[in-house]
Amino acid sequence: MKRIIIGLVIFVCVVAFSGCAARINKQMASWEGQNYNELIASWGPPSQMMDSADGGKIIIYSKTKCWQQCSGGYCWTNCGNAYRMFWADPNGIIYRWQWKGL
Repeated sequence: MKRIIIGLVIFVCVVAFSGCAARINKQMASWEGQNYNELIASWGPPSQMMDSADGGKIIIYSKTKCWQQCSGGYCWTNCGNAYRMFWADPNGIIYRWQWKGL
């Protein structure tokens, strides 16, 4: 019975994460073909912006997310980094994206 419950919990977590990943992929892909200035107008100032080797820009949004877990009367904090990156060509058009972390 314990194995069934653990298996069910793992299944629910995988399904939930898959839904989040699909939503993030869709959101990120929607910026392809758009000017990076539109992205900045919508999302606000990026955490970092760099020139790329091809004369374009790399736009980075990053943040640290922390959450607290408790078990057996003890609590601890876990933190992880989440980022969203976009590559724009010399004309400012976004042609690539990448993300990590929810």
